[in-house]
Amino acid sequence: MAAALGHNTTLLKLGLAHNRVGDVGMKLLEEVMACVNTSLLELRTTGNPAHPALLQRLATAVTGNIKVPSNIRYRFPCVYRYRQRIRRNRPDLAGTPPFDWHITPHLPAGLAFNHETGEISGVPQVFWTPSIFTVTATNASGTSTTHVQVKVDSGVMSSPAREGVGQEQSGRFKIAFEFVDQDHQGVLSKERALQALTNLRLRTDDFDELVEMLEIPVDDWGEPIIDAGDFMSIARAASTPTPELLAFPKRKRDVAT
Repeated sequence: MAAALGHNTTLLKLGLAHNRVGDVGMKLLEEVMACVNTSLLELRTTGNPAHPALLQRLATAVTGNIKVPSNIRYRFPCVYRYRQRIRRNRPDLAGTPPFDWHITPHLPAGLAFNHETGEISGVPQVFWTPSIFTVTATNASGTSTTHVQVKVDSGVMSSPAREGVGQEQSGRFKIAFEFVDQDHQGVLSKERALQALTNLRLRTDDFDELVEMLEIPVDDWGEPIIDAGDFMSIARAASTPTPELLAFPKRKRDVAT
């Protein structure tokens, strides 16, 4: 087994509990784990007659393969709109999973923190002035922290921000909508809407999330029914890193079944 672990680079977990492994066997395993193997992350050795000191040294060698979490960064700014569903905000980081996540203090009411992934999600139910929160990721080798500023406001944009969604940009959105509305029905399927966004060179990876966020109506099969106004809202949201801040009016339309 020690010789095999000296060459194997894909095995992550190994159970050797109650296998009558003695001092000689544990010493061989410890030497391989300390000097050669860098991939094994979990080794169970309970119930073996080897000396406890050897078991501890082996456990320490295995733990050395687990990289400490570091460089935690959230994908999007944590600036949200009151009572508007936020995009799921999951952090990226270096290190060996799984991680145990914590945040202090508690997030504003309506926002949820996932202790398995570090993801922030939900619908803010209170206004919140910019505040610093500490996010911690922990694994068997150590801990890493980052500081995140969270803000919840009304979503009303200032005049300079509105310039980014002015007449010229709105004109581009209308042209893109008309170009893919080949049947001139005044509505687009999801496929056609994605094509229009691609033509505009806007992002499409969070399309479904934007549809939910902007309360776009859907049919009986759960497919969005996107008219010109809906598409304008989606395109504006897809052109900004913080779509939660765009003050879109709620649009109520009768959806034909």
